[in-house]
Amino acid sequence: MDWLKALFGQNDDPDRLVRVGGMMPEPEAEMWAGVLKGEGIGAAVQNEGYPPYTSSMSSSYSVWVRFRDAEAAERMIMGRPRDGGPHETT
Repeated sequence: MDWLKALFGQNDDPDRLVRVGGMMPEPEAEMWAGVLKGEGIGAAVQNEGYPPYTSSMSSSYSVWVRFRDAEAAERMIMGRPRDGGPHETT
């Protein structure tokens, strides 16, 4: 079954890069990348849409992190508490 996961890019490599937080304007993506880096999570910003000279305010930028850091990064970007809290359900 591992060959099937690899074929569709669903391997369990903790170092593979994944997109977190959805599409956003460049300044927001840069801000989140900085926040994640401040927390010790390596992050990169990528333009996935319009040419860079059109507008940095278009929502065509994304933040990428390693798979092993994706859950923590998503919690930060989406505003979910780290270790439980009033917004988390059981």
